Amino acid sequence: MSSPELKKLARQILKDRDKYKEGGKKDLRKSYQELPGQIVIIRKEVFFNTVKSSISILRNSTDNKAKECLEEIWTEFKTDCESHEKRVISGSTNVKKSRALHLLTRKKIIKLKAKVLAKDIIIVASSFDSFQSSIVRKKQKAIVKQKLEKFFPKNVNDKEISTLAGSDNKSGAQLGHGAGIGVPTSGLRALIATKKGLEAKGLSQADIDSIQEIQDNYNKDIKMVLNHSQIFTKSGGFSKDYTAVLEWQSTADNQEDKIDESKAIAEYFNRWKNLATAEGSTSLIDALPQVILAGVAGKKRKNKRVVGKRADVIKEKGRVSDKKTDKIKDSISVVATSGVSKDIKSLDLKSKKGTNSRSMFSLIALLNEKLPDTVRKNMGPPKLTNTTGRFADSVKITDISRTAKGYPSIGYTYKKDPYQVFEVGSGRSPWANTQRDPRKLIDTSIREIAINLAIGRFYTRRQ
Repeated sequence: MSSPELKKLARQILKDRDKYKEGGKKDLRKSYQELPGQIVIIRKEVFFNTVKSSISILRNSTDNKAKECLEEIWTEFKTDCESHEKRVISGSTNVKKSRALHLLTRKKIIKLKAKVLAKDIIIVASSFDSFQSSIVRKKQKAIVKQKLEKFFPKNVNDKEISTLAGSDNKSGAQLGHGAGIGVPTSGLRALIATKKGLEAKGLSQADIDSIQEIQDNYNKDIKMVLNHSQIFTKSGGFSKDYTAVLEWQSTADNQEDKIDESKAIAEYFNRWKNLATAEGSTSLIDALPQVILAGVAGKKRKNKRVVGKRADVIKEKGRVSDKKTDKIKDSISVVATSGVSKDIKSLDLKSKKGTNSRSMFSLIALLNEKLPDTVRKNMGPPKLTNTTGRFADSVKITDISRTAKGYPSIGYTYKKDPYQVFEVGSGRSPWANTQRDPRKLIDTSIREIAINLAIGRFYTRRQ
């Protein structure tokens, strides 16, 4: 059971949760990538595999020419990486010399911790953006093209070369946190929320233990140990001693990591949501679907089956931080909260008209609240991949009507330009297929939410 102070804090944490995500007001990914001075690890075996994943002649050839070509690519690429580090150490980049020397010391520790072999590369880079632009994209492509022209002049494919930096989100390489050393930006979002929680005033030791447990569970989910005091200053900025570590990964592995991180951060905030709604009696989140279900399902009749707990009236008493309770018509008492809309507070279950329109409106509001995050969580190869978040944020429930047999029919829409190109029947080849069809992804997400809201049989339709 949460204290009133912890419940209030949890609601504020949930309110601010999107502030630090990609595209948010305080986009952590952008700040993280712009950090001056970062450690980059490139393992030779992984590099070979990522190059071969893009270049078919190197992937399919079994003769020694392919091996020689890869070795020459690696040797020249390694030289360019080391030259990049020398420029950083000399002070000819945006990294201060004192910071560069500190990173050189950290590099030795990280090399041992991450078990980087002598044949591999571990360097101090000026920043994620700089290394990504100058080395991952430009240098790598130039070197590969040059060596292919030397060894396989008739098999140089510019389209394949263009995917070396993972532009197709399938082949090639991308920089990720890998190795269990670097911290994903979703992890930084969690640490900021945890830091805010642990430093809040008026909390009991039990409250602090609950907050630390949320962070500990997140650490287990991503199999890392994260401590906000090692990364952020008291004012919330990055510590000058913090070292960002990036690793060269296959694009497939990096995309899979993103999916896992997305699930982990969603579960992290779900735990905060549990604190915000924890109560000995039926919580508001549980009570509303029961009341809404009664309105949506209508009267009981033969051959009609409704799955889920339905309640026309919920009467319970419980101590709350604010002694006031709001009474909904038909004697429904719920805990007062700023998150409840007037439409939900004024549900009139005695009126057929009120039950239909207001209950439907409340159900739409609940679905729309959860839908973007659920769609985002369910994205990933071979389905649509979440890159900018624009598709997930564009998905909206527009209306809920009834079928001839009385079942709910949920209408939804999404940003058709450009995403309708993936729809089977409406889109275009080769983009449109059954796996990438947005309708399938959205239907799955709506049904996932519906299970938690105790909604029985229903239909979905794209507007």
